[in-house]
Amino acid sequence: MSIADDPWTPAERELLRARARNLAQSERRADHLPHERALLVVVSGEPCAIPASVVRGVSRLRHWAPLPGVRPEVAGLFAWNGQILPAFQLRTVLAIPLSTLPEGTSVVVVGTGAPEAGLVVDVLQGTIDIDRTALLPVPERFSSRGRRLLVGVTTEGIPLVDGNALMSSHALFVRPPAMTGDPPS
Repeated sequence: MSIADDPWTPAERELLRARARNLAQSERRADHLPHERALLVVVSGEPCAIPASVVRGVSRLRHWAPLPGVRPEVAGLFAWNGQILPAFQLRTVLAIPLSTLPEGTSVVVVGTGAPEAGLVVDVLQGTIDIDRTALLPVPERFSSRGRRLLVGVTTEGIPLVDGNALMSSHALFVRPPAMTGDPPS
């Protein structure tokens, strides 16, 4: 495309450049701040925050293929943007007790680079900023497995998932029923 074919006026081009510079600056500043952007979801009636750093997208979970003989946290397989990904029940992954009947109508697609898996949640509520310096310890009401996957709890009582721990957790691996022994760590 030549300059003559450029659909942007000089003023629009400058506005786009200014926005790009602003985004780049805010990205650099965010690296040094204790705040973290997170996706707020509801799981079994409980709010939960998933770090935006591992979120690759969200979608309604309309169709999925259950897998026979897998662990309870494995919901099955679903299609997302032309890929087949495993879906996991976030409630079970975090060992959150069932307090309400889950709807499980939405999926949060997560990954460390490319999309790797989906987390089935009841409701997507939006995004929040979390001050990591103000996080409280994870309460005892969470099992040891759930505590290993959480950074802490906000002053409002919202648990923040540890994105790195979640993405490296054996809970997000689908093993065939014949495999036994300890899962990969």
